[in-house]
Amino acid sequence: MLVGLIVVEPVYNDFSKPRRPQYTEHKETMAFGSIPIVIYKTLEVEIKLNYEQVLAAEDEELKKIVASEVLNTLRSLKMPKKVTDFDKDRFVADIDGLFHQMFLK
Repeated sequence: MLVGLIVVEPVYNDFSKPRRPQYTEHKETMAFGSIPIVIYKTLEVEIKLNYEQVLAAEDEELKKIVASEVLNTLRSLKMPKKVTDFDKDRFVADIDGLFHQMFLK
């Protein structure tokens, strides 16, 4: 799973909409034109964070904001039909436990 975070000034909101989740079964590509990369069974999710909230947050508060948004997005995420061998509920529970242990104390 690949989670991308988007934070932009409000003036750029129209140019920075999160894409819908995308699943890649298998893809071979080149990074920087020469480094071979294989993408295998990867779900990409983009999350847009509130600019003012992120800008005003301190270190620990920012971690809590990101952790909360990631958890909320994962909980509400509808898995693509191609994904058949993934236990989303267990994954979300594991991430929830990890985030509560590390960031959401």
